[in-house]
Amino acid sequence: MENTYITHDFYTAVLLKLKEIPLVEVRRLDDRFVEFVFGASPAECEQLKQAYWERHPMQIALRDVIDEIKMLKSIVHEQLGR
Repeated sequence: MENTYITHDFYTAVLLKLKEIPLVEVRRLDDRFVEFVFGASPAECEQLKQAYWERHPMQIALRDVIDEIKMLKSIVHEQLGR
């Protein structure tokens, strides 16, 4: 799909959620791994990742970061059956 971006990296998923990229699905791959499917173009998501790695300033509240980490951990544990 053109407007689908998949990552296996938890913190990339957190970043994309913080930047309001819609999380479409979390898929269980095996007993230990999931993949995160986002509803956005790969180019848009890669641009956000690059900005993160280049340490470009982003207006994100620390509380929002913590909330997204907790929310995604909850989803992952639910998918893995833990």
